[in-house]
Amino acid sequence: MNRIQHVSLTILVTLLFLSGCSGSFPRNEGKSRVLRIKGSDTMIRLVERWAQEYMSSHREIAVYAEGGGSAMAIQSLIKGSVDICASSRPLLSDEMRQLAKRYQSLGFTVLTAKDALSVYVNAQNPVNNLTVEEIRDIYTGKKSSWKDFGGWGVPIRSLSRNPNSGTYLFFEEHLLGAPYGGSVEMRESTSDIVSEVMRDSTAIGYGGVA
Repeated sequence: MNRIQHVSLTILVTLLFLSGCSGSFPRNEGKSRVLRIKGSDTMIRLVERWAQEYMSSHREIAVYAEGGGSAMAIQSLIKGSVDICASSRPLLSDEMRQLAKRYQSLGFTVLTAKDALSVYVNAQNPVNNLTVEEIRDIYTGKKSSWKDFGGWGVPIRSLSRNPNSGTYLFFEEHLLGAPYGGSVEMRESTSDIVSEVMRDSTAIGYGGVA
């Protein structure tokens, strides 16, 4: 795939939201303890590596890590079904209120990493250099054919993460500055988008560099 120019943004600040006070996971004497982490698909590979490293030196603790998106992970933390939320966006004000209501505390956050946003096109697509404005026109629905950018006279398939994703919100707020167009197709994960762009030469997608 060709990397579209001018759109690598050092953004997507990733935060870990720890619920309640320290040592919030069960401490059952003589039994394995479980620590559950849910979070952003942007972070899942990194979190899985952390979990493996932690368990190698804390054999009495089992760490379970899964993705699902930042919004879903934050709600899981609020409900108490996970101990740690790995999010690619800050909490919204309503989420803070819900968290404070359940725990009488916001817990604490730890900045863990930064990612960059990439936009992908198929290697066979003759269009390999788009400006931010042109990407904005594609995703807001102002332009819908690759011919508008010097390419084939075929419709553009614009692929996006779903609204549970912090990447989805960042792309909308900081790159589009407007709602997504009605023809944009949602996908569950960045890997789904990459696979579809590799398969379909008319597709365009975005996601974290990782």
